[in-house]
Amino acid sequence: GETIICASDDEEAEDDENTPGNLKKKAFGFASPPTTTTKAKPRALRFEVGKIGFKDETLNLVDPTISAYVVAGGKITGVQVDTKVSEKHEGKYFVFNEEIQMHQTLEAITPGSAIVFEFKHFKKDKNKKSTKCWAMIDREDLKDGPAVLELYKKPVDLRRKNLSLFTVKPLYLHIDVRIDKA
Repeated sequence: GETIICASDDEEAEDDENTPGNLKKKAFGFASPPTTTTKAKPRALRFEVGKIGFKDETLNLVDPTISAYVVAGGKITGVQVDTKVSEKHEGKYFVFNEEIQMHQTLEAITPGSAIVFEFKHFKKDKNKKSTKCWAMIDREDLKDGPAVLELYKKPVDLRRKNLSLFTVKPLYLHIDVRIDKA
C-alpha cells in the first residue's frame, strides 16, 4: 500500500528537504515503504601459520619469515602480510605458530585467485631477503580448518601454470584457515 502524506506548508520537515525520500514525497505525494537489502557481512580471512618442513636440516637460515598475498590474473593484488621471524625449530621444521590477517575480506578475493605464501630468509653475503620456496591455496579451497600445502621451487609463478615441487619428501607448509562468520 501507498501512504498519503498530509502536511501543511507551515509544518517543519524533520528531515533534510533534499533527501531522495523527501523529494519523492514532494513529487508524488506518497512515500514508498523502505527497501532493505540484506548483504552478507564481509568475512575477515586469517591464517595461523604453523610450520614449514625441509628435507635437509637447513635450520641455519637467517631471519626466516613467511609472506602472504593474494594473486589474481597473474598479478599481486592487495597488501602483503608478513609473519614475525621464526625463532623456533622442531626437527626439520621452522615453527611460526603466528596468526596473520589478510587485508582483503574473503568476499573481495575473486574466484580463480589464490593466496601465495613465500618462505623467505636473509642472505648475509648478498645483504638481501631471498625466497627459498613457496606454497599456495586456491580461493575455492579456502575453508575453516587445517590445510597442508605443497612446497614449490622458486621463482614464484604468479600465473600458477608451471609448478615444480620443491621436494619429493612429504614436507609441507602447515596452516590453519580461519574465516570469520558473517
